[in-house]
Amino acid sequence: MTEFLDYQEVQEQAFIHAQKLAEREVKNGYQFEYLFSYTDGHGMPVYWKVRAKNYHTGDKWIRVFSSGERGFKFGDPDFNELYPIGQGKKPLYALEQVLNLAEKQPIYIVEGEQKADFLNSMGLIATTCGGSGNTDKTDIKPLAKHDIVIWADNDKAGTKFFNEIAQQLDVLGCDIRYIVLDGLNLPEKGDVMDWADLRKQQGLNTTASDITALITAQYQPPSPSDNLPDGMLAEPMEWENGSFEVHDKGVFYIEKLKNGEYRERFISSPILVTAKTRDNTSNNWGRLLQWQDDAFIHHNWAVPNELFQGDGTESRKALSNQGVIITPDRRGRELFQIYLMSYPVDKFALCVDSVGWHGHRYVLPTETYSNPATKHDEVIVYQRTDGLDNRFQFKGELETWKNGVSLLLESHSKLVFSVACAFAGQLLEPLNQQGGGFHINGTSSKGKSTAIYLACSVWGHPKEYYRTWRSTGNALEQTAFMHNDGFLVLDEIGEASAKDIGQTVYMLANGQGKARMARTAITKAPQQWRVLFLSSGEKTFKEILNEIGQTAKLGQEIRLPEISLDACEYGVFDLVDFAPDASQQANMLYENSINAYGVAGKAWLEYLTNDKGQITETALKMYQQFKAKITPDNAQGHIARVASRFAVVAVAGELATQANITGWKKGRALEAVISVFKTWLNSFEMVGDFEDRQILQQVRAFFEANGNSRFDTLIEGNKRASYGNSDHADDANTDTKSFREKTMYRVGYKVVNAQQRETLRYLFFKEQFKQELCTGFDPKKVAKVLKKHGWLDCANGKTTKQERTPESKNPVWLYVFNTSMFSYDIEKATNPYTDDVNTGTTIDI
Repeated sequence: MTEFLDYQEVQEQAFIHAQKLAEREVKNGYQFEYLFSYTDGHGMPVYWKVRAKNYHTGDKWIRVFSSGERGFKFGDPDFNELYPIGQGKKPLYALEQVLNLAEKQPIYIVEGEQKADFLNSMGLIATTCGGSGNTDKTDIKPLAKHDIVIWADNDKAGTKFFNEIAQQLDVLGCDIRYIVLDGLNLPEKGDVMDWADLRKQQGLNTTASDITALITAQYQPPSPSDNLPDGMLAEPMEWENGSFEVHDKGVFYIEKLKNGEYRERFISSPILVTAKTRDNTSNNWGRLLQWQDDAFIHHNWAVPNELFQGDGTESRKALSNQGVIITPDRRGRELFQIYLMSYPVDKFALCVDSVGWHGHRYVLPTETYSNPATKHDEVIVYQRTDGLDNRFQFKGELETWKNGVSLLLESHSKLVFSVACAFAGQLLEPLNQQGGGFHINGTSSKGKSTAIYLACSVWGHPKEYYRTWRSTGNALEQTAFMHNDGFLVLDEIGEASAKDIGQTVYMLANGQGKARMARTAITKAPQQWRVLFLSSGEKTFKEILNEIGQTAKLGQEIRLPEISLDACEYGVFDLVDFAPDASQQANMLYENSINAYGVAGKAWLEYLTNDKGQITETALKMYQQFKAKITPDNAQGHIARVASRFAVVAVAGELATQANITGWKKGRALEAVISVFKTWLNSFEMVGDFEDRQILQQVRAFFEANGNSRFDTLIEGNKRASYGNSDHADDANTDTKSFREKTMYRVGYKVVNAQQRETLRYLFFKEQFKQELCTGFDPKKVAKVLKKHGWLDCANGKTTKQERTPESKNPVWLYVFNTSMFSYDIEKATNPYTDDVNTGTTIDI
């Protein structure tokens, strides 16, 4: 309703509405006091708060209302609509003044709008979020980096408010001070207005200079171990007739018995509840847990609250699987769940349900990577309701992996390419590239498994990180989502469902699953991802489709380019250089990879998040250079698309080298990617005029198979046809009728020279041409292709020619084939990439 009214008119109408709201309370002894207007940064009203007070009882009456389509409505507005910058949170009070304050002027934060107005009336800048319990519901980002002075009320609620707001402001990089209340002689619950009243009773007026002259102290963030006895990891939590205590030996429940004695019950190994989690819509609440297992490995898990509903079996299973020791008795398990659900924490964390990039931070299931020097509003954690399937594991040191794996494979282009693929998924989002994959195929013992194991070692255990194609489409959709902005490996394409594999390839590369109906009968948004995946198997993608009578589409082949190992003497290796033979080289690399894995991926994420902006700028420049270098001149669109994906892999390999992760020489990753791209391109059928090539190959195959069996023979210059055996073509006594029966499924005539019996040309009936030669193609397209390549003798402007036949007195129009088709080099005529692509290796990186 505020769309056509100015601010003053809206305020006047809001004031009238507020008085009407308070009419009944006024009749019951309350007095209308204030109407507070909350606005956005431009001064436009977002919502109002009306307040009345019963001065006899001290009770307060407070209501919130906002504008709707038909006037004012009770309750909060849709903050996402009216204050979108707050991402679902409400604005600060007096926000416009906060945004327009003079530089270095402190901002006072108080509990309540009346106190903020009082300070603002003096020329100070003051705001509020309403008091304790509202700090997490208010968008306080406008206060970031400012000097802050907090004046909390003189009571326990004020202390709680102070701790809540100060901790959040500290995260925003604010310089925080607070008014020292000792010595101000404030009553219980006293505030700035009570202090001004006390001064007024003494005949003193309060001015801005009086406020700024008050003693303040610097806020010091509390240490987790402050005021805790030795051995205690957290404050005790009282519960019923006892309390929970968290020691370095475990979580215990100290129960007070009827006889006055205490009984200590072991609940679990040490585990801390460190924060409440929720998403940016304030849904999907949960608890952030931290613990250390018996191998001294630290764990973090954001557990959705809904997993605690029921008996908590699922959450206990997951925790046990990650090293938490939980008491087996029923009462102990119940107490364990009570502790996790109810332990009081003031800290908040933002939860997300997908791994990958979230701004400049990269989230994995148990860890978030970011620039340690950057302060963020909130911690981001990964949280899902379907459990934790974390295959991102690490072991050993980076130098061990580098020396035992990365440097040994440096001489082998296909292995360098495979490992570079493992780093490429994280660059899809910064480079704004679509996902896609590569398929490594070859017969047994060619090194397919070696390639994927070494690529997997970048992120986890070589034999545990990868998945298989033997899954339903829905399962692979979830798998891809779990690898968003990352690297996915799928082994044994031969196990995939031939019926579904075509659509699965599209789904994985395009990055979106199916829309589904939730249990609440609401359509769930489809899962989305960006992933680079590496596939392997003895069969090719096309072979699997051919088994069920289907043909691979161009869109599928460029989303999953196939790299064959069969033509290579040593399979996945370029040569034998660090072991007696290729087999022992593969074994050595695998053994080394299980001694150190996941550390390269960890170092890669630390490198990328240290300065994502600068690294993105560098990566974009490299990408443009590499793409131009890899893409052949005058490349067709689909070839250029594949070259773009190869370029992303090259950038990933070179950046990982610059980050001192791989140990390779500068330019080696690019060189390897170019080599593998040439291997793919030289074996790819759908290059150049690939449809022309398919047509020509199909036509020549027909003539090779049927050149003598489905054509009647005509002798050049003879009007009479010889049917069947051409050896009797000049025998006037031959019974032509008997020979006609032997030319089964006739499609036309073969014209031969009378002396040498040399075939001169083939005459093809027009209808037979459509039915026999053009299967799967447009007949007009086929005729034009044949004419373009000189296989047809044609009349001017046509693809057919008139010829005399024994059946007709007049010439008839036929397709006339010359014999050049048998010696014609189809590949050379239709594929401009048959020669080596001029790619070179010299480039400025």
